[in-house]
Amino acid sequence: MVADAEYSDVHFLQSNISLYENSSLIDTGTLKISEECFTWEGTSKQFFIPYSQITLHAIARNTVDQTGDHPNNLFPHPHLLVMIDGDRVWDSNTTDNLSDTRPQNEQDGMQVDGGGSEEENEDSDSDRAPDCPGSTSVLRLVPQDSAQLEDMYKALADCQALNPDPEDDNSDFEGFAENDEYEIDDQGMEFENHTNNNERFGEPDQFADA
Repeated sequence: MVADAEYSDVHFLQSNISLYENSSLIDTGTLKISEECFTWEGTSKQFFIPYSQITLHAIARNTVDQTGDHPNNLFPHPHLLVMIDGDRVWDSNTTDNLSDTRPQNEQDGMQVDGGGSEEENEDSDSDRAPDCPGSTSVLRLVPQDSAQLEDMYKALADCQALNPDPEDDNSDFEGFAENDEYEIDDQGMEFENHTNNNERFGEPDQFADA
C-alpha cells in the first residue's frame, strides 16, 4: 500500500518484500517508509535507518538475460536499490530488536557521514572520520509486484527530502533523492556489476515459510 491510514506520516507500507544485501537474500518482511525513518520489520531482522545515511536510491529494472554472453552479470529481479553509508544495523551482531531501538531523532540511528559511493567502498574506511565507523553497503528490496517500485521510490524520495542533512547540503547525491526518478538501465550496468557476479542469487520467496 502507498500510505498507512493509521499513521499519517507513513508514505509507504508493504509486506512480503524480499531484502538482499548485495546479491544475498537475507530476509523477507515489511518495509515502512515514514517521514521519521526507513524501517524494516522482517522475519529475522528488524532495524531502522535515518535518511541522512541513505546516499543513493534507484529503481533497477535489469534482469538476467539467460541467453546472453554473461547471464550472471545483472541482479535477476527488478528492485529498489538503496546505498547506505554507515554501520550495518541489519547485521545480527550489531542490531537489537526494533522495539528497543526506536529513534528519538536521526542521530539515534546509524553514525552520520557525508557520503561516498559504491566505487569508493574499498577506500571508505581510510577516508572516514574517526567518529564515523562503518562502510558503504548496498541493499536491494524486491516487492512481489514490481509495479510497486514506483511508489517505493517516490515515498523514499519524498521522505528523504523532508530530512535534509545539514552537513551535506551540496551532496553530489542530492539530485538522485530529490529530483526526477533515477533508474538503472542498460546504460548503468557497470554500477550493478560491482556485486559479486559469482554469488548465487536467492529466490525472493526463500523465507516464505520461515
